[in-house]
Amino acid sequence: MVDIWEFSQAGSVRIWAVDGKLYEGTVICVDDVEEMCDAEEDEITIETSDGKLIGFPQSQVVKIERLK
Repeated sequence: MVDIWEFSQAGSVRIWAVDGKLYEGTVICVDDVEEMCDAEEDEITIETSDGKLIGFPQSQVVKIERLK
């Protein structure tokens, strides 16, 4: 499992999700499961270039790569 906390201050990232899709965006936050309502695991949220916010539970992330 990918340690999403390594990317909390990463800036822009590329995420490969378990659904086989690739996502790119700026890291908005990494949230601890204990601080969220109705969550079952930690999550990373990114903002894509078109302004969409997308959250990924840790188990849904196959790989994360920092972008320059």
